[in-house]
Amino acid sequence: MSFHLNNITIENILPMIQEVASQYLTRENSRNITVKGDSNFVTEVDMQIEKAMKERLLSLYPDTQFMGEEKDNSDVDFTTPVWILDPVDGTSNLIHDFQNSSMSLALAIDKKIVFGIIYHYSTKEYFWAKKGQGAYVGTTPINVSDTTELSRSLVSFGTSPYDKATLGEKNCQTLKQIFFTCEDIRRIGSAAIELAYVAAGRVDIYLERNLKPWDFAAAIIIIEEAGGIITDYNGQAIDISKPSDILAGNKMIHEKLRHTIPL
Repeated sequence: MSFHLNNITIENILPMIQEVASQYLTRENSRNITVKGDSNFVTEVDMQIEKAMKERLLSLYPDTQFMGEEKDNSDVDFTTPVWILDPVDGTSNLIHDFQNSSMSLALAIDKKIVFGIIYHYSTKEYFWAKKGQGAYVGTTPINVSDTTELSRSLVSFGTSPYDKATLGEKNCQTLKQIFFTCEDIRRIGSAAIELAYVAAGRVDIYLERNLKPWDFAAAIIIIEEAGGIITDYNGQAIDISKPSDILAGNKMIHEKLRHTIPL
């Protein structure tokens, strides 16, 4: 199948994800662990799912490129369509059997995300969107929350665990300030799931420093199509080719939090 955006459908992509997950997402594979850095791990699940998804995507859409968490991406050219994959977002959760891990898959054209899906491995929920067609969980349309006050907002907060040495103190200070401003804090441990929950209105806002493109790429289109906003901490558009601080939520809470707390 030659590449055309019309060929990118949930009916094509979802069965691929489900088949790969059922084949490779096993407890045995999740116990085969390699340490990449501080609180940063890769399992056999990550490697096998990324390899399988790359093969299937490029077979079905040969006129695209592939960017993945577990590969060298120096060859990626964003002037042509690029798939961006995180095979397991929440690897530490997977290792500990804390059942909140996901696959995040996005398609970028001219550095703009036009399709994204976040698949929750444990619940089997899938959050997805295509440019101009709305956002969904399964077949049900979703929207960001309509909360208007920080004091009534549920905030999901990422701790940047790979960067404890450089960001730990700053994150703790920010978390403390937000905690005394909002209704309460949540922490799941998969940025993709937490961003999907923003799109579905389950939390009002999510923020984390120094996320990688595969962590947030799919969420960009899902949140925007759900009526929300996703920017860096300065309110600027995100460059999907490099790491970024991420602030996502409904537009009212996004602006109030950004101007109330020194991020």
